[in-house]
Amino acid sequence: MIGDIERYIQNARTLGRSGKTLAVYRWRLDWLKCFLPARNAADITSGDLARFHENLQAAPLAEASRSSIMATVKGFFAWLHENNRILSDVGAFLSIGKAKAETLDMPPSEAEMSDLL
Repeated sequence: MIGDIERYIQNARTLGRSGKTLAVYRWRLDWLKCFLPARNAADITSGDLARFHENLQAAPLAEASRSSIMATVKGFFAWLHENNRILSDVGAFLSIGKAKAETLDMPPSEAEMSDLL
């Protein structure tokens, strides 16, 4: 899978993606590579990706990070399929919902600040 990830990153580079974007893609795909070490992309099944998704839910990451990792994985497998590296797009079934926006608490009022001081 390492070679396919490098080809994917190289393709993104030729499309004009920034160095920072390429580093983020690599970081996101490293999560998959660590979960499925020494596996060829052609051997990965939709079941493997479902288990990866379940495992990722337990990772100490923000929901937005989990969603972006899964979106990159989905894009990676779509690219592999489009470029005839795999027979079918095993990531097509992945449903990537948008992460819920995290709301910030309102700052303390003047009265609350006075009480605090």
